[in-house]
Amino acid sequence: MFFPIYHVAPTKIDNLTETRRLEIVRKLKELDKPELIYKFHFILFSIGYEFPSPVSALEIVDVYSYGRELTLHKVYEDIDLVNTINRFSTKGGSPELGKIVEAMAINRNCDPCSYFQLSDWYKQSALPFFLKLPPSDLTYSVALDALDYL
Repeated sequence: MFFPIYHVAPTKIDNLTETRRLEIVRKLKELDKPELIYKFHFILFSIGYEFPSPVSALEIVDVYSYGRELTLHKVYEDIDLVNTINRFSTKGGSPELGKIVEAMAINRNCDPCSYFQLSDWYKQSALPFFLKLPPSDLTYSVALDALDYL
């Protein structure tokens, strides 16, 4: 049976850096022996090695404020607002009238602005993520057309 040989440069435990520790853990993972990682961490813990906070390993890509928009979106999902509006409207095609109306209603409740400013507000909100409606689909003319259909 063939076993791969990994060369791990000797490292003094008292001089172990976080980068080096992660490199050792990565190499232990390649061996597919979770018990080795557990034993390695147990040894480090027993000699007083201070592990960094798990939060320090997080990388934040985007930050969204979900509070008000998500709350109202969930209420509208519960009452099936989008489908109800789509079912009883004469508008066809895209963007869906129900989604446009939901965005307009949430705007009025959270941060009222003119219909001219609506598309800028929408781009900055978390709604494109919740509604799966690209910001490019909610323009000033689309908002005015939605009012006509209503």
